Amino acid sequence: MNRPNKEEYESMTEAQRNNWYLQILEMHQTMWGFNPHGAEYFDSEKILETINQAADFFGLPMPKVTEAEDTVAKIKTNEEAKNTELFYNLKVMQDKGVNNLDALRLCLVHEMCHQALRNTQFWIFPNELWIQELACDIVAGAYAEKYFIATNKYKWVVGMKNATPTHPGGQMRKNAVDYGRENLSKVIDKDGSPLLDRILNLVPPFVYEHMLELAKSWKAIQEMDWDKTFFNPPSPAPIDIDRLPDSNLIKQAVLKYRTQLKEKENHYENHQQ
Repeated sequence: MNRPNKEEYESMTEAQRNNWYLQILEMHQTMWGFNPHGAEYFDSEKILETINQAADFFGLPMPKVTEAEDTVAKIKTNEEAKNTELFYNLKVMQDKGVNNLDALRLCLVHEMCHQALRNTQFWIFPNELWIQELACDIVAGAYAEKYFIATNKYKWVVGMKNATPTHPGGQMRKNAVDYGRENLSKVIDKDGSPLLDRILNLVPPFVYEHMLELAKSWKAIQEMDWDKTFFNPPSPAPIDIDRLPDSNLIKQAVLKYRTQLKEKENHYENHQQ
């Protein structure tokens, strides 16, 4: 589906305009918690092409791309934007729902945005990592609006994530994507500064608009006992083999090992005598 120009839109009938409006809603809505739209096949070649497009948008060199991570995608940044590495895992992408081209584009735009913001500090919230993530999602939303990309599946993926010390909650991230998409028109023709700088001007008003919700969520994160979370799981309790039932396979294996070890020790002692 392509975006109609002004003349094409004005020539539409009322029914055609209504249908167009419904298609736009479908592109950007996520409802009822299910994964919207069917999957589309893409391979490593398409991923490289998409990364190159994102790099061009940010004015960055093409990063070294490696399919080696156990996460959807992650970028290692540096101050000079040289020797940047972007890691991705195609299977994890597809398993997590990044399985159509629009979701892929926005996922990689988000990661490349981290490299573009490598020297940027917003200083508007205690957790700078959260603001960086929201800024990248706002840019992803603006990118989607500029290039007429559906946001629904990308929002479905990020919307399922819980808040952590490094990432805000999924609903806030979905809000950020929508904010960037809905407000691009306010900054795209504002002045002659780089487009990315104009989009980033949307970050402070978004944060201030959602400050109370962000503050409550961040306070809850700080009050959590992270020693008992997946970030730092407690050591497993020791197993008392002797208290396990005789039918337990672990106990049988340990007792067998003990017997063999004892036989080896006796054999060694007999040879020493």
